[in-house]
Amino acid sequence: MNNDQAFQDYYPEELSHCYGCGRLNEQGYQLKSYWDEEESKAS
Repeated sequence: MNNDQAFQDYYPEELSHCYGCGRLNEQGYQLKSYWDEEESKAS
């Protein structure tokens, strides 16, 4: 997994409507998660 791309960028479209992290949900929070060495961090 590329550290520059969020986990959510890899989700297929049918799974990308989550309110918290779905990139296709315009009213959602649009949370993004990334690797930081051996930990994941969200922004």
